[in-house]
Amino acid sequence: MNAKLKGAVIAALSVLFSLSAFVYFTLGTGEDGEGPVFDQESAVEYSSDIGSESEGEKNTATVSRSAQSSAHDTQLSQGSIPSLRSKDAFVYRSYDEATLEALAAERDILAVKELANRIVRTRVSDEYLSNLSVREEAEFWEKRDQNLKRYTDLAIILGDTQVMEYAEKFYGEEAYSRDSEKMKEGLLAKFSFMEFSAMRGNTSYKYQSAPALLQGLEESRGSKIVLSDQDKVVIREKAKELYDYYEARRIKLGLPPFEYADEEAPIIPGYSLTEEYSLEMGENAF
Repeated sequence: MNAKLKGAVIAALSVLFSLSAFVYFTLGTGEDGEGPVFDQESAVEYSSDIGSESEGEKNTATVSRSAQSSAHDTQLSQGSIPSLRSKDAFVYRSYDEATLEALAAERDILAVKELANRIVRTRVSDEYLSNLSVREEAEFWEKRDQNLKRYTDLAIILGDTQVMEYAEKFYGEEAYSRDSEKMKEGLLAKFSFMEFSAMRGNTSYKYQSAPALLQGLEESRGSKIVLSDQDKVVIREKAKELYDYYEARRIKLGLPPFEYADEEAPIIPGYSLTEEYSLEMGENAF
């Protein structure tokens, strides 16, 4: 590939990924079902309007969506997960939290993903935080994370893979430690989750996030990070443990086992995400 053509491909990919990111985070993405409901009240502002329908319309919507619960169970049993880019996704953004919780209890995957996405895209005002004590602020963030994990866990159990980017934060937080041993342990945990994501079919998340994470850590530490062959064995083993863990919880709900979906990344003419990953990771590719 000559330099001009390569430059054009890179430019086109940049636009493509930017557009994908915009759609993904605007519409949302889509963890066990106990824990308090996220209390939004006056603490938060939304990056977009959440709803304008009347109470009567909300009640009608609740009945309408509830009537579809059996259809959603059928979709989940067949491994067909509704996309957040479907027209239904826009409707879910207008539902209040009580409606979404009721639908999520019926295994409505779009409701679960909207609840997770609503937490992530919520902005917490500095003014609100400034009125909290240190303990109250800590409890606020802890409660927020508990609910995000609850929703992303449930979405994964129901078969979704779009929420992987939200769920990864709960794995390997030690990766950002200045202690080399803790950093390595956390990094392997994050890589294991990315490998689990790939096993579930979301290969592009692994291929894009792993190099970015590794590069960021190397830059912040000012030194190279090298994965040994044993580290890669640990990554694969931990990924399989995650797969088995979520699958067991899925089966406990009466759903069939996951369909093993270790697929190749999407191919773009003149560009291979797999090759790009291998090039960026080098000897650290897993």
